Amino acid sequence: MEQQTEEQEGQPRQFSRLTIAETLYHQSNSDDNPSSVVAQHCQFLETDEQLWQRRQKIGKEPTNLDIGWIEDWSCLLIINSSMVPNVPPAIRTPEDTQRIEESTVCLYSVKDKSQQWKILPGDSFRGCPTDIESLYLHCPNGSTTVKIVVVPK
Repeated sequence: MEQQTEEQEGQPRQFSRLTIAETLYHQSNSDDNPSSVVAQHCQFLETDEQLWQRRQKIGKEPTNLDIGWIEDWSCLLIINSSMVPNVPPAIRTPEDTQRIEESTVCLYSVKDKSQQWKILPGDSFRGCPTDIESLYLHCPNGSTTVKIVVVPK
């Protein structure tokens, strides 16, 4: 018996999608109730391609992003995989500060090196760059590993 596709059966085509759900919490010492901001987004994709994931070692020298086979992208996610403990600034030792500085990654465009985004240990950066090939990473004071995720369009 010939297998029919969903479209042949009159069913609408199912589209791949990207769903993002973020919550930002802020709690001040003077306020018992934390404030939160929720951002949600859903985007249907044009392709059923897999996303691209890769761990990449980042050092002091500028390194371009490895985006694999993806030609059109809808989202870039960079996760600083460093496991440096998050210690409050008031009780940080010089060694704590040094470990954080050595594992902080900077993201920038070669078209404008004056604007850089810091990605602290354990933190992430997400966006949809218009020119992903112009983006570079470096770890000015040491080295660390990041996880790069590129979602196809």
